[in-house]
Amino acid sequence: MRKHTYVCLWAVCSTIVTFRDRHSSGSSPSVIWKSHTVWILAGLVVGAVIGAIWPEVGISLQPLATIFIRLMLMLVAPLIFSALVVALAGGGPLRSAGSVAWQTMGFAIIFTAVMLGFGLFLGDWIQPGAGISLGEGAKAAVAVVSEPIWLRFVPFSVIDAMARNNIIQIVVFSLMFGLAVNLAGNKGTPVLNFCRSLLEVMFKLTNLAMYAAPIGVAGAMAAVVGEHGLSVGESFVRLVAATYFGLGVMVLLVIPGLLWLARVPIRSFLVAVREPFLIAFSTTTSNAAWPIALKNLTEMGLPRTIASFALFTGSFNLAGSAIFIGVAGAFLLQATNTDVSDGGLMAIFITLYIAGKSVFGPRGSLLALVAALGSSGMDPSMTAAGFALLVGIDPLLDMPRTGANILGIMTTACVVSRWQGVKKIGDS
Repeated sequence: MRKHTYVCLWAVCSTIVTFRDRHSSGSSPSVIWKSHTVWILAGLVVGAVIGAIWPEVGISLQPLATIFIRLMLMLVAPLIFSALVVALAGGGPLRSAGSVAWQTMGFAIIFTAVMLGFGLFLGDWIQPGAGISLGEGAKAAVAVVSEPIWLRFVPFSVIDAMARNNIIQIVVFSLMFGLAVNLAGNKGTPVLNFCRSLLEVMFKLTNLAMYAAPIGVAGAMAAVVGEHGLSVGESFVRLVAATYFGLGVMVLLVIPGLLWLARVPIRSFLVAVREPFLIAFSTTTSNAAWPIALKNLTEMGLPRTIASFALFTGSFNLAGSAIFIGVAGAFLLQATNTDVSDGGLMAIFITLYIAGKSVFGPRGSLLALVAALGSSGMDPSMTAAGFALLVGIDPLLDMPRTGANILGIMTTACVVSRWQGVKKIGDS
């Protein structure tokens, strides 16, 4: 049965690709079949249908998603390194690069903090955890590193950081290396030229990898729908609804408002973000969308210096995850019947914000939440039980918050570009 399914799926994919190639190479004026976006959307729909109708088949297609995610993630380390070195060493005086860095970080910190506060407000208003009582005997294994936060930013070695795809450590090394190349002057020019060539090669490699996106996205959707379905309890429905509402406000009101204030054409922005958003949404990792996001932002007219800083310091700009952490934090406080004063809530807010910047990778938002609530004095067994509950529905929340993350990061790049005096962005 499974063998025949794979054969049929391969036949369908081959037919689709052949059909696409015929339309792409022909003289037809229509360009719809040439768009990666159309094929990624088709992959989303096909994957969801397979997962809903044949759950076992959908789960068995997870390797397709894994291969695509690995294909994109293998590009991240060299792309971050070359882009940031070129941004720092080839972007002009250090004062200008420093201005871009401070504006990008400042905007990201404020934006994320506001979204985290909004998430806590939504959780307190909608009360998603009301009616749930976590038993004291519930236990789950949760590993939270107690190492000081700032030590996690400095790698033991750049090889170790790149081997583990530790984004923040790669960023730290790349910034220091780019600074050194800048300070080296003419002697650093050969290194700078090498990084420029490497960056161009990585863009070409990104284009090649994108041809696998529709099949990878289809596999991801099929596996998620096949394994988890769409059935959740009433409290989880409120949790999902609160998170989706918060993300909807961010995507439909906050981001368009920021773009309007910065005089960035919405249409051009939508064209630039559609592919990165779909990749981040379906694969639940914004890292996989960074290569194509950087390419689209530069084609939109943003300087590579600004686009690189905005994207590759994205670990500080996870506004979508901040909304989820706020709502889920309120959910766990309610589910464990934990009463906190206004001062205690502010302490939890600060702890959540710091923890959200220090825990990366799969389930990073959940681990940040556990770390923050655990350090705030909540009973460890209850915190672990809450983690176990949230893991079950995390895929339903991971997709939209990751998509919102990449939208927030790309919005930051556009806003900072305006602050830096860039006049031509998109159709403006």
